[in-house]
Amino acid sequence: MISKIKVNIIGASGLVGHELHQLLSQDENVESIHAISRKPLAFSLAKTVNEVVDFAQLSSLSIQAQVYICCLGTTIKVAGSPAAFRLVDYEYVLQFAQLAEKNGQKYLVGNGQEAESVEKDLRGSTYQISNVDKKDFKRTPPAPFTTSTLQQTAANRLGWSAKRTMQVAQ
Repeated sequence: MISKIKVNIIGASGLVGHELHQLLSQDENVESIHAISRKPLAFSLAKTVNEVVDFAQLSSLSIQAQVYICCLGTTIKVAGSPAAFRLVDYEYVLQFAQLAEKNGQKYLVGNGQEAESVEKDLRGSTYQISNVDKKDFKRTPPAPFTTSTLQQTAANRLGWSAKRTMQVAQ
């Protein structure tokens, strides 16, 4: 049986973080989500504990998790100045990475080269399947095209007009 994971996420109030947070809350392999934020989250999701902290103190936190996810990010316009932008997009991200490292995390993936390196390490490892669950499920075929969806699909994929689509369909 796969053990459930604990996730530590920062930036869950933003666009990307919120979407990821929703997906994690629905994932059966996730035991709990620890959402770190500067102010209380405007939403409440299953399995989530929201901890409001001063981001200047991130590296001093002690939060155990198997996965640390950083979704912090802003724009200079929203931040108000280049210095405030650097604080959010660099300093806080760095402090969060240091927190993850302090708690035993091996990887921080920030770009494609780093992802390839992690993939290489993982591919070189040995894994063992401990349990297989078989489930029956019913799969229904997609609904047939209506005239409207046929014309839309032909226009989008083939660049055909409605008249051309109907000539070919007959």
